[in-house]
Amino acid sequence: TGVGRIETQSYYNQTRRSEATRSTNSIDTFDFTLQHDLELGDRNTLTWGLGYRYMMNEIESGPTQDTDTAIEVRNDDFDLHLFSGFVQNEFQLVPDRVSVTGGVKLEHNDFTGFEVQPSIRATFKATEQQMFWAAVSRAVRTPSSVEGRNVFVFRAEDNPIPGPGGLTFIPTVTGDADPGAEILHAFELGYRIQPGDTISVDVAAFYNEYRDLIAFGRVDSVEFGAPGSAFMPMENALSAETYGGEVAVNFFPVTGWRVTASYSLLFADVRGSDDYEIARHSMERSAPRHQVGLRSAHNLTDRASIDAMARYVDTIDSVPSYVTADLRFGYKVTEHLEASIVGQNLLDRQHLQTASEFLATTAEVPRRIYGKMVWRF
Repeated sequence: TGVGRIETQSYYNQTRRSEATRSTNSIDTFDFTLQHDLELGDRNTLTWGLGYRYMMNEIESGPTQDTDTAIEVRNDDFDLHLFSGFVQNEFQLVPDRVSVTGGVKLEHNDFTGFEVQPSIRATFKATEQQMFWAAVSRAVRTPSSVEGRNVFVFRAEDNPIPGPGGLTFIPTVTGDADPGAEILHAFELGYRIQPGDTISVDVAAFYNEYRDLIAFGRVDSVEFGAPGSAFMPMENALSAETYGGEVAVNFFPVTGWRVTASYSLLFADVRGSDDYEIARHSMERSAPRHQVGLRSAHNLTDRASIDAMARYVDTIDSVPSYVTADLRFGYKVTEHLEASIVGQNLLDRQHLQTASEFLATTAEVPRRIYGKMVWRF
């Protein structure tokens, strides 16, 4: 239409979670977004949007252990607001050959106030079979309720450390009352070639620079007792670099069937003072260096489809490498109704995917089979 395309979306979500010896929490989330796409002539496409998210939080401390709780809740009822807006323009410098997309996102959150996140992306179609692209962007991760406002106090009862006078102290982690956002500057390059009608190859490389990463490890103060407490605030204390790349090959054996093979490589270097040695090591080993994937998506008929995926994930901190597979069968009952059955992590009864952390309960991911119904209107 003359006013372009307008899209709105809204949802409500309620999450309740109980962790033994830690906390019980309830989060009610209301979210609304609006997006407007507008064609400005033959070469310009303008997109802008607004968003608002409201989160109601209620937290209770978990059951006691001896004389102290694993988590002390200082503020058991607090709300969070997130306002956002963005504008983006795609301009065809050379129609169907060279395009540049620039944009900026503005957010306001309760912890760090206003945050600006600009980005620019360019694509160059060298031939009908080859395309290059590059992108530069700035992004932020705002602190969570755990990291800000001193909402929680975490005590590592089972890991006492030595302190002044040769006494024993319990590591006690607290959020920062005035934390800063974690900042990312990302640089990307990519290349795609389609050597034949049934095959395409994508190659991408990236370099990411991180500043003001939040971690704990420095003892800010102590409180004497039997045992005492060594307070470690969560601070913007670390910086990091990550770099690597990915290769993906898409193959189309017949119409309606796509097979994708991919490999990714990641290196990480985290920097900070010796007080944060454990946090540095954990961050560097929190993501796998090597990952290999193989996926098949096949439309058996106009109504039935089957998807299968196998993947290898390299070792991370205290978690061994593993191979797993997923399988999905879908069937369109009518034009608007689709039913599917999904199996996940089919090769193991259960396995770890993330390392154990002081501030999080880690559980093994089980084999899972479930059904799903989707109604579109």
